[in-house]
Amino acid sequence: MRVRRFVVALIAILAVMSAGLGTAALAAAGETLVINEIHYNPGLGDDGDAEFIELHNPGTTALDVTGYTVDDENSAGAGTTLVLSGSVPAGGYVILTPTGFDAFARWNVQPFATFDYGLSGGGDTITIRDAAENLVDEVDYDDGGDWPGEPDGDGPSLELVNPAADNSSPLAWAASLGDPTPGAINSAFGSAPADPISNVSASPFTPDEDQNIVVTATVPDGVTPQLHYVIGAGQHAGGGQVAVTETTIPMSPAPGTDVFTATIPGQDEGELVRYRITSPTGGQEYPTGDGRNYEGVVVDDPSELETGLVKMEWFIPEGAFDHILDGVDIFDGNRESRPFFDRTRFVQGSVLAIDGVVYDNMRVNVRGGDFARENFEKQGLSFDFPSGLNVLNEELVPYEIDEFALIAERGWTYNRAFTAWNLFYDAGFPVVHAQHVRVQRNGDYYGIFRFSEKLDGEWRDANDIDGDFFKAESPGFDDPFIPEDDERGFDQNQGDDFSGLIELSSVLRQGPSQSKTDYFYDNVDIANAVNFLAVANIVGHFDSNEKNFFMHHDATTGLWEILPWDLSNVFGVPPGSACSGGDVLEVNCRPNEMWRSISEIDELDEMVFRRMRTLVDGPLA
Repeated sequence: MRVRRFVVALIAILAVMSAGLGTAALAAAGETLVINEIHYNPGLGDDGDAEFIELHNPGTTALDVTGYTVDDENSAGAGTTLVLSGSVPAGGYVILTPTGFDAFARWNVQPFATFDYGLSGGGDTITIRDAAENLVDEVDYDDGGDWPGEPDGDGPSLELVNPAADNSSPLAWAASLGDPTPGAINSAFGSAPADPISNVSASPFTPDEDQNIVVTATVPDGVTPQLHYVIGAGQHAGGGQVAVTETTIPMSPAPGTDVFTATIPGQDEGELVRYRITSPTGGQEYPTGDGRNYEGVVVDDPSELETGLVKMEWFIPEGAFDHILDGVDIFDGNRESRPFFDRTRFVQGSVLAIDGVVYDNMRVNVRGGDFARENFEKQGLSFDFPSGLNVLNEELVPYEIDEFALIAERGWTYNRAFTAWNLFYDAGFPVVHAQHVRVQRNGDYYGIFRFSEKLDGEWRDANDIDGDFFKAESPGFDDPFIPEDDERGFDQNQGDDFSGLIELSSVLRQGPSQSKTDYFYDNVDIANAVNFLAVANIVGHFDSNEKNFFMHHDATTGLWEILPWDLSNVFGVPPGSACSGGDVLEVNCRPNEMWRSISEIDELDEMVFRRMRTLVDGPLA
């Protein structure tokens, strides 16, 4: 982060001198409005709606912004464009906040206006146009690459270092120095930190048992660095937090160079070793700029079985592991005694090494439905990388990701999901990258899991999913859809316009009629819906009757399409399921309103069975 601020300060100066200025740099030439601060992903302890966009008028006179519009990348297509009214004072700062959020109570600043869309935590485009639709300012921010990492859920906001800088460049931005500064000058304004600690490495990459680990770093002149190292997973600090015990040692310079080294004593096989570097004299630290607290290595364990699978080594204090499992009791046969599972339980601060590369400060929680939580010891897991860190491992996914799922294989599910996914792919649905991986926990074998990317921003960008996108949660369409209800049936993944989904849900719940059929043809991607239901029927994806599918309102076609998710329960169902007393290869043993509506229309019902036959005769032959 500090190196960015140093470069940013130079850019800010050059921006004023340059003729090729970005839209924000027009502030030096006349009246304009500048996107000056963005709080797009509040910290874990904050309200998720505590977002804001700060606008700054750097001019010497008040700026009338009546008729100006503010959009994110989806709002214009969704009909939620914000239209401004009023004036921004000379040199003034105003904030825009989500509609319905008490911004004054949170920030002690009255919002200038409110918007009906959400800022994406994975990157978004904010655009301002004047009343004549001329571009005033635009920022296409991200949560990775050269963009500061701390604003992505760690608490700080994204602040422009100088209103005259080219705010289209990530180097013109920095994390706020502590809390955000809505309605006031940025805390990062004009900051120019000292030279950074750089070229940090540990050798060997995978040390043997009892082999010393040598950490090397390039350090600026006049700086005397210290190395802090931690052995093991740490201790459970209560709740979802992990604490560690550090050992601090000085780093020694190589004569005549700016390279410093320190040696960490050798450790036992399979042990996790983490380290960081600070400089009491210069204030520098490493790592910085994202949510990691440490770099690290894992000591080799020669007793491990060699496989061709990607190896994931997970480190978490046993007390913290128990915390996320709390409430997942093994089902005793009495459904009335089922425990309540707190789905918000997670741990922040576990560590994951993927093929030896250590990722510190991972967030992890248990995933999956109640049946799996209550009936099996082995639980699926969901991992989020630390804020600001997007990871590229081409053995797993060919593009950067910042979260993924580990789906528990339990024998009866092994390979069934892959077969089902492959049939969806053969039918033309977009690929969700998945493969089996070997997982260790705290140095011991934990199990074979199925790695799967999530249908998050990276996946949606890669597959041109450009409209409103919602994940079905039980009961899906089975109950009237009410967005304000915590049990509303759909989780928002992209876009904030629920009106289309409310309308669709309402129509689906009607009885058969010509007007309903006409609505279906006008608003649903017929080929997609038929295709989805045909594959779901063949593979017996019975729990897609109420969950484990996504609804996408395509911004280009204006049609709703269905996308599959979580194909663990396929090709036969476990005892006690909704379909176990009937035809287990027929999704309609308990259809949701979408499937029922398709079967009501004779032409579409026939299409489903025709498509089933082409798939059975083709890919499954």
